[in-house]
Amino acid sequence: MLLITTLRIILQSKKVYIIIFIIALSYSYAYVKYKENNFNEQYIVGVVYGINENSVYVRSNRNFILYTGDSYKFSYGDIIYFENNKVDIRKNSNFNLFCYKNYLKTKKIFNAVRTDNIIKIGYDNKYFIKNKMYKRANNFKNEDFIKTFVLGKNISNNTYNKMGISHLFSISGMHISLFALILFHLTNKFIKRSFASFLIVSFFLIIYSLLLMKLSVIRSVLLLILVYFKKTFKINIDNVFILIFIASILLINNPYLLFSVSFYYSFITTFFIVLYCSNNFTKKYYTYNLIKVSLVATLASFPITIYFFFEYNVLSYLYNLVFIPFVSFLLYPAAIISFIIKNEFILSFLISTFNNLVDFLNNENYILIFGRPNLFLVFMYYCLLFFYCINKKFKTLILVITIVFIMKNTNYFKNYARLYMYDIGFSESILFVMPKANQVLLFDTGGHFYDNEYNLSNHIIIPFIKSLGISKIDFLIISHGHIDHAKEAPNIISNFNVSTVFLNSGVNNYLEEKIIKTAKENNVYYKNISKYNLKINNYNFNFINEVHKDENEDSLVCYITFDDKSVLLTGDIYKKQEEKIIDNYNINNIDVLKVAHHGSMTSSSKTFLKKVNSKANLISSSKNNLYNLPNEEILKKLNNYYITSEKGMILVKFKEKIEIVTFY
Repeated sequence: MLLITTLRIILQSKKVYIIIFIIALSYSYAYVKYKENNFNEQYIVGVVYGINENSVYVRSNRNFILYTGDSYKFSYGDIIYFENNKVDIRKNSNFNLFCYKNYLKTKKIFNAVRTDNIIKIGYDNKYFIKNKMYKRANNFKNEDFIKTFVLGKNISNNTYNKMGISHLFSISGMHISLFALILFHLTNKFIKRSFASFLIVSFFLIIYSLLLMKLSVIRSVLLLILVYFKKTFKINIDNVFILIFIASILLINNPYLLFSVSFYYSFITTFFIVLYCSNNFTKKYYTYNLIKVSLVATLASFPITIYFFFEYNVLSYLYNLVFIPFVSFLLYPAAIISFIIKNEFILSFLISTFNNLVDFLNNENYILIFGRPNLFLVFMYYCLLFFYCINKKFKTLILVITIVFIMKNTNYFKNYARLYMYDIGFSESILFVMPKANQVLLFDTGGHFYDNEYNLSNHIIIPFIKSLGISKIDFLIISHGHIDHAKEAPNIISNFNVSTVFLNSGVNNYLEEKIIKTAKENNVYYKNISKYNLKINNYNFNFINEVHKDENEDSLVCYITFDDKSVLLTGDIYKKQEEKIIDNYNINNIDVLKVAHHGSMTSSSKTFLKKVNSKANLISSSKNNLYNLPNEEILKKLNNYYITSEKGMILVKFKEKIEIVTFY
């Protein structure tokens, strides 16, 4: 009896849950910072536990991602044998952006292998049910929706993302609660004992969550079970602390959840919903409750959305009011029933109705770019939201909205110019942002010669610009029409707000013609220039190149001067053009030089470098490139240089004293 009493006291102590959470956070942070995961065996035997379009997840004594063009040939549970042809996992080296390597870590995957030489040697019967369920789902016309609501597979739809309703296609607490309620009533009819019925339902839900291994499902199932036991055994503790305990357990089990966006969405949003409902919730009036809870959920998820995705649809709250009931009480049950009875007539009708409604309501004009907010502002925001959920005072809500306004206008407080050199492999792009982001200039867009699957502008160039809270490029300047400098220009013009495009004045090649055509189609002003001066306030952008037949020599060269600062961007010019520049212009003692032609011997003559006498030299290049650039002889001539392949993205802050910050 004493033991039970002591245990009850511990379980009812709020401090215990907070201490456990602090320990879990500390452990997770230390683990992800110092834990190394290497695997050097020559051959691997493992079980397939995840299947993607061009890869499979394999579980051995370590988890792997196996890149193969034959992923469609595999089933869950296949035991396979393959050689350990290790490849590097793509990692981010630009500020603020998504890191695929960290994403895989959330799945406890640290190693990648690429091969098509794979031998099936057996089958693991533990995956029998999952395999059967996936094979059954594959036979449906609406398999994407079936897999989403039954098997927890993420559905990829850009429109849903932009409207802020993509979370509805992730199995959540509402779905699990609805599913559990139906199961409970069905089992209770036969067993007649509520606790026994709940044990059966709990067992089923635990098996289901282990089958799916989806974070939102595991969180929902654990919360449902623990809340029920709390009520059954009359343990006096708020549901908020139960949620904190679940988060702690999951973090200890997988510390890499610190990198998981879905972890933050799932627990932070649920935390504030539970907090709000525990303090003031009217059991009557479903519509009124939906409006209140949706508002809290929207406010709770807002900082996460703009921190990781940089933009927000201000109509998403209204969209959710419309679509939450539709998805939760129509689409979700219809998908479950269709999966069971193998008839999708009603589901097809509901999906068609849903998509028609989406097309009718979708309006991208209400998407606002916020940029990545300051963490202190995020902390202040959540503190105020916490107090609002407790006291429900309108004044507190006004303060929350005030923080949102500050987040939207953080560029106003940056009263200095910034230059960013992207790390995009063997290609080049430089972003120049004037004080308060009044004017934004993008010099070149980069582009890869061979990797057509990975779109630099959609994955790096545009997202990074959005991460700064910038919604428009005032001037897109293409130094010359080579792939590594201009390939992404048409896509940027088509998918971002660009006001003006400048190109060099030589004969336009195919890529430059494509850029001009895209500019015309999007009503963007364009101009071929040479020896051209652009003046914006006290900023002078002097284009000092001459027209030349060779595309590299014809590169636009921009000499930027403002206050007592100076920058020289040289494109891919050769030594002859460099000589003409120092002969015709008084350029010396500059602050920043963009070293020409990726540090090739064709450029950067000793005379030129001595004359410009640059304090900092920036070079865009990639590791182990075919041309072995930058050349060692060039580096010997430079006093202070920064190479993207070594430093990652390079940021130059033009404050009273120039500051240079690198990703590494």
